[in-house]
Formats: sequence, C-alpha cells, structure tokens
Amino acid sequence: QNCVDTSPVLVRQLLSIGAVERLMKAAQHPKFEVASEAVASLRHLLLGHKALSAAWIAENFQTFFDQLHVFLQLGNYPILRQALGMLTEMLLAPEFLVVMSRYSTSESYFQIHMNLLRNSSPAVQLEAFHIFKLFVVSPHRNPRVERMIFKNKDRLTRLLDALGTLKQVDEQLAEDMR
Repeated sequence: QNCVDTSPVLVRQLLSIGAVERLMKAAQHPKFEVASEAVASLRHLLLGHKALSAAWIAENFQTFFDQLHVFLQLGNYPILRQALGMLTEMLLAPEFLVVMSRYSTSESYFQIHMNLLRNSSPAVQLEAFHIFKLFVVSPHRNPRVERMIFKNKDRLTRLLDALGTLKQVDEQLAEDMR
C-alpha cells in the first residue's frame, strides 16, 4: 500500500495487470482478515490516485461495478461497510464525476441502494443515503428511477425522518436535511 501512495506509475501498472480483479476475488475469502485486507488494499489502490483510477473504472465500468456490487449484496457486514464506504468516497470525489454521472443513471444500481436503505444497520443506511442522493439530484436521472422515487416517496420520507436521528453523528447528513 505504501508504494501505491508515492507512485502513479505503479498504480497505472497495477490497474493494467488486473490487480483490481485479484483484490476483489481476495475480498471474498472466507477468512475475515484476508477479505478485510483485500478491500482495504483495493480502497488504497483506487483512492490513492483518483484521476488514474477514475479513468480505469470508466473504461471498465460494467465489469468493475458488477464485481463491486457482489459485496453490497452478500451480507458480510464488515466487507459491506468497507465496500460501501469506498464507493461513497469514490462517487463523491470530483475526479470520479464521469463515473458518478453514469452510475447515477442506472436503475439496477438505484435498486441496490434502495435495498441498502432498508438495512438494519444505521451506518449502512447512512452510507447508502449518501449514494441515494446522487440518483435524486442527477440532472440525467433515468425516468424509471424517477418513477421509483415517486412511487416510494412515503417510505422514503419515513426513512429520512428516521435518519434524521443520526444528524448529530453525521455532519453531511445534517447539512443535507436542512
């Protein structure tokens, strides 16, 4: 991980030789320590040099998110939290604007985050909410996503009220709720 911090050349090379795919496979390891370290290394690789990673993800968009969403749907709580946190940080970073714009138009991705909003963990709900906002404010919102938001407006309102109790914990949420 330390080498990745200092060398964009190394990051470019790692991305080109399939390091992301290998780390995602390792993140599915049955031993928690191995899986957790793989997700942490993946986060470090992808967020250490955001411009390089954003370009790579844009080129490998479908494959990357198909693999990443496995972690969001498996039910392994620690890995879910790490992967969701990484995804949130990525999509909110200016370097990932192209990726975020494309991501926020996907109906299937929206459904994943709608389901995560119903997770029993307030921490997961909060991370999912930060991504959910991207779908809501997207200027290129998918009409089907818009219909789903409208159809679920009462449930979403109740959920937002429930999330409001977390305002003290999350400054960004408090600002968004204003």
